[in-house]
Amino acid sequence: MNSSEVTDRTLVLRAQSGERAAFGELVTRYMQRSYYTALGLVGNHDDALDLSQEAFARAFRARATIDAERPFFPWLYQIIRRLCFNHTRDQRSRRHPLCQH
Repeated sequence: MNSSEVTDRTLVLRAQSGERAAFGELVTRYMQRSYYTALGLVGNHDDALDLSQEAFARAFRARATIDAERPFFPWLYQIIRRLCFNHTRDQRSRRHPLCQH
């Protein structure tokens, strides 16, 4: 069976059982989509690359919570979205610190 025939569900289940290569296949499948999602949210190449990589790192640490019966990318998208929104908020607060009197 080639990699395109292996379902996300199978990869998630294998990753949850400790197979790092299975999670690596999910990264390979979704890194470009994740990057472009982050780029659309933050508008900066370097930040989008960092944030999409961080999303996968967080997803790996939380892999036990993935529902294998549901599509993988929408779950990952929520992680990307939160990271990007937090990043944007933090960037804004660094540029416009509250005035202290």
